[in-house]
Amino acid sequence: LGLFAGSELQLPYDYDELMALIAPRPVLIVQPQRDRDAGIKDVRAAVKRAKTVYSYSNATDKLELLEPDDIGRLSRATQDKVIEWMEKNAKVLSPHILSSDKGIKPVSDPSLIKSLNGNWKFQLIKGLDWSKFDDFFTPAYPDANWKSIPVPGNWDALGLVEPRYAHPDSLTGLYRTTFTVPDNWKNQHAILRFDGVLRGYEIWVNGQYAGKWESSYNTCLFDITPYLSGKENTLAVRVYTHFKGFDFDGNDDWGQVGITRDVSLFPVPDSHLKDLTINTQSIENGNALIGLDFLAGNFSKKKTQALQIKGKIVSPDGKTVEEFSFPITPDAEVHKEIAIEQAQ
Repeated sequence: LGLFAGSELQLPYDYDELMALIAPRPVLIVQPQRDRDAGIKDVRAAVKRAKTVYSYSNATDKLELLEPDDIGRLSRATQDKVIEWMEKNAKVLSPHILSSDKGIKPVSDPSLIKSLNGNWKFQLIKGLDWSKFDDFFTPAYPDANWKSIPVPGNWDALGLVEPRYAHPDSLTGLYRTTFTVPDNWKNQHAILRFDGVLRGYEIWVNGQYAGKWESSYNTCLFDITPYLSGKENTLAVRVYTHFKGFDFDGNDDWGQVGITRDVSLFPVPDSHLKDLTINTQSIENGNALIGLDFLAGNFSKKKTQALQIKGKIVSPDGKTVEEFSFPITPDAEVHKEIAIEQAQ
């Protein structure tokens, strides 16, 4: 959980750097202020759930660790001290849950998804030093002598490295593949999706750096539209096992390594759905009240014509029991309630 002190707060990190810093664990970010705010209630609840608490220091222009210990292990008295400090110094204007979706709701229509699974070129390095291959991500890099590796695939299961329990050895893997973008995706954004990579990784498209992610079991999306060419594209990935907080992903299981889940592409139009939440608000006498929350957005940030959300609710036997349509404005949340009689 991340709490930011409003959209005007300028941190000395870009998005990817900030995510790399905090992705391994929930954190609470606050900006010290003199004033108190109604948001303190959110702070009090969040600090008890967070594992690490940072504060933004105007004096040093840095994110500083407020309390170095694991919040969950602190005594009640110490937790109260942290909360007391926040009540006096923290002004939280709006909570924001950090998301690897980055404001894009993935498509579910299989016909819109292009799989990048298959055999990729691969180079394994013992350790984290990849300086001998420091231009491996360029399209013209000679990879003819590299071995092939199936994606998805685990290095240990493929016999490339010695299996380790919980935490793998210090290793680096360099991947290369090529892909094309369908012609009918023109004027849409191309989103690259990694469903899971053990452990950290960073990517390049046509030799241009496109981002990184260090939360092994979480899907992450990358908008690679600015880096695409009109023909064949080169995707390069560096996977590494050790980074700040890597031990957080070590569990009571084998410490596997590699691009272990699907890699795919899908198109998203300029105006698109950013988020959707569906929940059953109540059930009484066989009737249900369904709550729908929508959030739309657009990449260009230009003013758009009125957008419409259209949908229908289908029963288990395939019958349409409700249809709905209503207007929505980018970056404005819309809540809709639908009553279903004799819900199944």
